[in-house]
Amino acid sequence: NRVGWFGFMNLSDELLTNLQVNNSGYAGDKPFGTQWFNAGRITSISGRKLFYMLDTYGGQSGSPIWRLQDGQHHVVGIHGHAGFENSAVRITKSVFDNISAWKNV
Repeated sequence: NRVGWFGFMNLSDELLTNLQVNNSGYAGDKPFGTQWFNAGRITSISGRKLFYMLDTYGGQSGSPIWRLQDGQHHVVGIHGHAGFENSAVRITKSVFDNISAWKNV
């Protein structure tokens, strides 16, 4: 059992394309209270959305799509849709600024 925090970042299309990302959350089809992890690559980007082939299930909406680099965890998207290809809201500059403002409330 460990606790900690994630940073968050706005990356360019170039850096996001084919980026290895992770998802962790509490899927509704798994035992109650258990956290599950997935890893895969971003397959495409469309404006404010990131698309990836990670196994997710209902209940994981709002969970982080994050990368691990040099021992640091940074959220690059917020998971919001499961299907054949899953998607997340991308951390754009405006989303980054909004989260930063909320941190200071």
